[in-house]
Amino acid sequence: MSVADTVGVADPRLVYETMTQLQDRFPDVEFNLHLHNTRGMALANVMAGIQAGVRSFDASIGGLGGCPYAPGATGNVSSEDLIHMLDLMGIQNGINLTEMLAIADDVRQLVNHPLESTVLRAGIADQLHAAPAAQHKVGD
Repeated sequence: MSVADTVGVADPRLVYETMTQLQDRFPDVEFNLHLHNTRGMALANVMAGIQAGVRSFDASIGGLGGCPYAPGATGNVSSEDLIHMLDLMGIQNGINLTEMLAIADDVRQLVNHPLESTVLRAGIADQLHAAPAAQHKVGD
């Protein structure tokens, strides 16, 4: 059964308490979370779901999606951001992040606008970038 935060108003405590109560009441049901990142809480809400025992999450490449009934709502939690977080935490997910990022970049080019994926913009956390060269003003 999928539990959705389509308008992106949930917080980690609400997710944890709701999912814990649902799983206690319906122990034979496998729950899924469908989380939007409207207020930047989706990954924190995933963590709360994991702590509550949820093991299935919806995500979309680049965070595409949205809700026509929620003005200002952004898309779903980004697949790349979710996979990146799980990888960093050592949580097996069976998805190759490098390949997912290549697909997300293709999608970005296809839709011809920036995507919500922070990992697509900033890169994988363990891939260090060179520091920018210092710029000096004349007379320094």
